[in-house]
Amino acid sequence: MFQKSLLGQHEFASFNLQTPKDGCRTTSYANVFEAKNSQAASRQAPYSHLSDPESLIQRLHTTEEAQLMRHFIDCLSPWFDVCDHDRHFATMAPLRALLNPTLRNAICAASARHLSQTSEFDPLVADDIHQQCLRTLIPVLSNPAALMDEELFAAAVILRLFEELDGM
Repeated sequence: MFQKSLLGQHEFASFNLQTPKDGCRTTSYANVFEAKNSQAASRQAPYSHLSDPESLIQRLHTTEEAQLMRHFIDCLSPWFDVCDHDRHFATMAPLRALLNPTLRNAICAASARHLSQTSEFDPLVADDIHQQCLRTLIPVLSNPAALMDEELFAAAVILRLFEELDGM
């Protein structure tokens, strides 16, 4: 009943993860790098050297990686940020992924899996990136300090989406 009164006819239960091919939000890279306020800017200090779109492109290894990152920002991050006014998955996760290969591979794997289900994208690419991500994630998890690492937590959440998409 509470769910129905807030969301209408059980919209939450029937939330559809499939996005229309042209239904992705288009976001310019300049918007991704805007700080929301001075407090957010101070938290972003380690990433301040990545404040322009050219830095993003230089940090990504391939054109395909850049396209997958863009797909994540435009199409998948809104699923994570549905209740987050500051859009941390659209803004902070891509920045942090530039310095964290596990998070970068999680983002690319989820994007590749989504694209393989909504377009002619090769599903083996998603599997390969997923394996790369697990090769870096699993050894780090034996370190107790890793349990407090925000990037690894975000990677685990994104990998959960990958698993959900894989089961569709």
